[in-house]
Amino acid sequence: MSTIFNGLRELMWCTINVKKIDILNNDENFLINKANELIENESFRLFSTNIDYEVDIDGVSLKVDFKKEEPKLDTKADEMRIDVYEILENSSVYSPDLIKPENLELKIDTKQDTSIYGYGHEVFNDSEYKFYQNNKEINLVLESESNGSIDRKLLYVKDQSENFAIDLTDPQDVSDMILELKNYLKK
Repeated sequence: MSTIFNGLRELMWCTINVKKIDILNNDENFLINKANELIENESFRLFSTNIDYEVDIDGVSLKVDFKKEEPKLDTKADEMRIDVYEILENSSVYSPDLIKPENLELKIDTKQDTSIYGYGHEVFNDSEYKFYQNNKEINLVLESESNGSIDRKLLYVKDQSENFAIDLTDPQDVSDMILELKNYLKK
């Protein structure tokens, strides 16, 4: 028997630094193909909660203590960082153990990028959470699974000055934002 955590989702994430000249000298398919290749071959699982931290087990709310520290952007002057997030239609986060939700607290201390906050997600990885029950830490592991079609695939392209958000599920947004990105890089 397992315990389902309502209000938590699984999403996939990956990141890489790309030369600005490569973005400028290629068409929009360069970034789209790079994002798809990264998600397919190099992505990591993240967990997400909504920005109000509403998590429950069988209708019993958990206390969520969410702390975040914005990571420093590690790019050279001639690079941009790209972050790709993929969220599937159906997602389930659970513990393989049967848990009583009373007095259960989820403490999260994350150093994940906060770009996806604008889409209503706060994210953390496998090493950035702990559970407490009656003020004592308990050994509880989260598992997850996702399936279905892509609900949202987001690409963030940023340097020390700018951050471009591109919804890869919206062809018009892709065209508009990559044009805006290239205009920025031509300056």
